[in-house]
Amino acid sequence: MEADPDSALGALNQAVADGDGDWFALIPPGLRIEPHTLLRFGDYIDLHPEWRLIYCDDDSITEDGERIDPRFKPDFNLDMLRSTDYIGPAFVCRAALAAAGGSAFLIPGAEGHDLALRILDAHGEAAFGHIADVLMHRPEAIRPGADDAHRMAIVMHLERRGVAGKVLAGYLPGTFHIEYAHPSPAAVTIVIPNKDALEFLEPCLNSLLEKTDYRRYDVIIVDNQSSDPDLFDYYERIVARHPDKVRILDYPHPFNYSAMCNLAAAQAGGDYVLFLNNDTQIVHPQWLARMMSHAQRPEVGVVGARLCYPETGKIQHAGVVLGLGGIADHPFIGRCGLADPAYLNRALLEQDYSAVTGACQLVRKSLYREVGGLDAEELPIGYSDIDLCLKVMAAGYKVVWTPFATLVHHGSVSQKSDAADPEREAARRARFVKERETMLGRWLPILSHDPAYNPNLSLIHRDMRVEQDMPINWDANFGDRKRILGLPLLGASGQYRMVQPFCALSHAGKAHCEFVRFPQGHARPITVTEMARLAPDAFVVHAAISDAEIAALETYRRHLPGMRRLFMLDDLVTALPEKSSVYRNFVRTFRAARARLRKALELSDRLIVSTEPLADTCRDLIDDIRVVPNRLMRDPWTRLVSLRGQGRKPRVGWAGANQHQGDLALIETVVEALKDEVEWVFMGMYPERSRACVAEVHPPVGIDKYPAKLASLNLDLAIAPLEINAFNEAKSNLRLLEYGILGWPVVCTDISPYRSHDTPVTRVPNEPEAWIAAIRQKLADPVVAAQEGQRLKQWVVDNFILEDHLDEWVRALLD
Repeated sequence: MEADPDSALGALNQAVADGDGDWFALIPPGLRIEPHTLLRFGDYIDLHPEWRLIYCDDDSITEDGERIDPRFKPDFNLDMLRSTDYIGPAFVCRAALAAAGGSAFLIPGAEGHDLALRILDAHGEAAFGHIADVLMHRPEAIRPGADDAHRMAIVMHLERRGVAGKVLAGYLPGTFHIEYAHPSPAAVTIVIPNKDALEFLEPCLNSLLEKTDYRRYDVIIVDNQSSDPDLFDYYERIVARHPDKVRILDYPHPFNYSAMCNLAAAQAGGDYVLFLNNDTQIVHPQWLARMMSHAQRPEVGVVGARLCYPETGKIQHAGVVLGLGGIADHPFIGRCGLADPAYLNRALLEQDYSAVTGACQLVRKSLYREVGGLDAEELPIGYSDIDLCLKVMAAGYKVVWTPFATLVHHGSVSQKSDAADPEREAARRARFVKERETMLGRWLPILSHDPAYNPNLSLIHRDMRVEQDMPINWDANFGDRKRILGLPLLGASGQYRMVQPFCALSHAGKAHCEFVRFPQGHARPITVTEMARLAPDAFVVHAAISDAEIAALETYRRHLPGMRRLFMLDDLVTALPEKSSVYRNFVRTFRAARARLRKALELSDRLIVSTEPLADTCRDLIDDIRVVPNRLMRDPWTRLVSLRGQGRKPRVGWAGANQHQGDLALIETVVEALKDEVEWVFMGMYPERSRACVAEVHPPVGIDKYPAKLASLNLDLAIAPLEINAFNEAKSNLRLLEYGILGWPVVCTDISPYRSHDTPVTRVPNEPEAWIAAIRQKLADPVVAAQEGQRLKQWVVDNFILEDHLDEWVRALLD
């Protein structure tokens, strides 16, 4: 279709008039979409027929095609939309567009922003849908709209809704701040809990009384069994000086922040109650007026302020993100200065959060009573402020945070004093655990899906960075396939037992499989809020017997009973060989390994092992055990070529990890005896006593390079010695599979894993004479040896290619 290239409105009007589609998008020139973008939007349109405008996450794309600056947005956020055009390109329903007045009168330069506000005014907040996925790529050079145009869009929106207020410039270009007008200022009671702490209370109260320009307020100080005579003198002076403003209320019981606040709120004379920590200070006169500008809006229930540290001016509070750190925490804390915009400019925008801190928390008194105030029974100190906000949200009200009211906050003064007393610190920790459990039991669904956050952002790091440890390759809103999440061990074991099977299952469309990608040295348990956000049908752990891992399994069972917990084991961790390089550290770290394993399996629904001996060892620990052997992925293993006859003498070798000291010690005499007859080749480690007899030593490589590196050894014969012990008896035949797929004939120890499945290899007892004789026999007829290698290769291809046996994994993981 033809349209004025300089007129987005003309193009949209013509598209609506001439097209037969039900949905339209107003997008900037040069915007690109993913191949599946329209399918994703279509799926959500079917899932949510009430939606009228749908937006998604996006990023920028450079002229060179590099994707940068991803914008992971919150769900619909009224105050953020009034602060800036955060929604960006969106799809809008034809009927909704018509009900909003059509596109003919959209404000040039702010078309998308104006359209969103018109849809809001015509259909309400429930009409907005958000897809938390980067489905659009904005051109990097896109020009922002004019500030005057965006300001006009907001002004007209307020006029349509009959909301009185001034739209002022925000801290950044393209951002705005609204001063809402109200018929009269309401009365506020400021509640300050306190115990001793004169050094904090005095500057707090003095700055409050001296600087606050909002006149309709009074102060209640709730004293909790203070003993400082100087504090009592100060109480007398300040009450005498401000008899109509300040009064002291005694709380003669053990410290209970929630009960103290409830006591004061019950006696508050104001229409609003502002809870203020005693270690805060007022720094500008308008702070309370700006908070009350929001608090008196009928749709608002709680208002929070910006708090900063006194010494550095760094942000201490800029809203609270649910799920962050396990329950809830402050984004940007200690990271941003007052002028730093942070992610998506969120440190400088008025916006709706799901919670704000109780250090400076303003709430309508009638609403406070309606929702039951703070929970003094289950949440006496920790998280009661978050709980209050969530109760207010559940009642249908908004929680607003504004950076235009700024206070200084020292932070956690009482908790720092507890830390100096071991007994009080122990009690604090026990109470904290109980309060966390209360919050998880009460609020887990919203703690794990904060509408003011985004599921693609980290719940561990406080800077709203993109989640990289647990990338999501599924959408939990759709149940087309089962979702499986794994936490593999690092290294080859995790690759063979979890990463590779999961990738193969996903590629074959058998299930949605994903695994956690913790960096080396940074593994940790997944918090229950992270797990609930990911929403897997099954979670698979790998030899998880540490205290933290067992505690995590307990938490998952308690709070996520619908998620199956599967335990993976491919080594007999209860019988690690003493000669192993990891033995001492393992025994020191995991004493009573069998007791730990028993506990972990009690918390698991099923055990998946790699061998029958492992299953037999664990039969008295868990009822449901499935055996799925190790196998090789078709690609790259079947593409590899290893050459024969590449040395001056036959090339005989071994490859493996660095825990095989005991195994290699078995062949020291063999290596020395045959040094003149063969070229000894070792990869990963070698028998140290026999180093002078070894022709080549190759260092270990990463698992991604391992298959090609192994093939490049070009062996004529491979060996696989194993000590006879319980640990090795329970191992798999993986070493033989790797050797065999390369067509190498094998001489190995006569031990259970190498006898299983009728493996076509030569097994010998762990006696030097037997090893030497077997190796010489193979080398005596290279043609026969090569034929044996080919038979072994065919045996591997016929029985041990992973993709040919995915149904075994499906049954083990999903049945």
